[in-house]
Amino acid sequence: MKFLINRDNSEVFNIGFLNENDSQKSMDTIVLVYKNKTYTKSTAVLKSICLLGGVYQQARIFYCIPKFIRDYIYSTIATHRYKWFGKLDQCPTLPEEWGERMIN
Repeated sequence: MKFLINRDNSEVFNIGFLNENDSQKSMDTIVLVYKNKTYTKSTAVLKSICLLGGVYQQARIFYCIPKFIRDYIYSTIATHRYKWFGKLDQCPTLPEEWGERMIN
């Protein structure tokens, strides 16, 4: 999320969180809703990066990798992210300038 917002000069993205009462509460992944279409896991990541425009659109090349392989890689990273990248002691506070980009 931080990567996208910090590079989103066109302000394409808004931020929201799924809460426990949402119909898709079993989802433990990134979710992108763009033009009324929902993307999850590796496809959400790739689509998000491509939407940044410019040089990031070159990420489209990874769509040639079959979805089941991309999602396996995504799930492996998600499962081991704390071991590989560390874990914060508390949830980070969102910068004030992101406030206008939050959705409920």
